[in-house]
Amino acid sequence: MKVDSSQRARLLRLGIPLLLAWAVAWLLGIAILAKVAIDLRAELRETDLDTELALYATSVYGLTWFDQHGKFHDEVLRLEHDLLDAPYDIWVIEPGNPPTRHFTPAHPRFNLTDFTQLQTTVMGQGQDVYLDGQDTDGKPYRLHAIPTFMDQGDTSTPKAISLYTSSQADVR
Repeated sequence: MKVDSSQRARLLRLGIPLLLAWAVAWLLGIAILAKVAIDLRAELRETDLDTELALYATSVYGLTWFDQHGKFHDEVLRLEHDLLDAPYDIWVIEPGNPPTRHFTPAHPRFNLTDFTQLQTTVMGQGQDVYLDGQDTDGKPYRLHAIPTFMDQGDTSTPKAISLYTSSQADVR
C-alpha cells in the first residue's frame, strides 16, 4: 500500500501532537513517582530516628530509677559506655523553676533550657512525646521525651522527664 503525500501530512499532523502528549504524560508520571519516592524516604528516615530514640529511651529507663526517697540512681547506666557514647543527648530533668537536672550529657550537643512545653504533656498527661525543635543556639533537633516514675510502682505522677535528642543528620 502506497501512502501519498496528503496522507503523510495528515499522519504527521496527528502523530506529532500525540507524541508530545505521550512525552509530557510520561515525564509527569516520572516526576510524580520521584516525588513519592523522596517523600517516602524522608518519612522512613524520621521513623528510623524515632525508633532509635525509643530504643535508647527504653534502655536508659531500665538502667536508671528513683528510689522511694526520690533519689535518682544512674550507677548502672554509667557502666554502659555504648549508651553514653551514642550519638544522642540523654537528659533526665525534673521540671521546676529552675528545673532539676538529674542526668545530663557530659558534652551536650544541644543547648536545652526551656522544658515548660514538655511539662504539660509528659508530666501532666504521662505521655511519650516526639518533637522537632531548635535549641537556644538555633540548632535543629528531634526530641523524644518519656515520663519517668518513682521506684515503688507509683505511676500516677511522673517524677521527671527523660529526654533523648538527636539531629536528623544522625540517622545512618
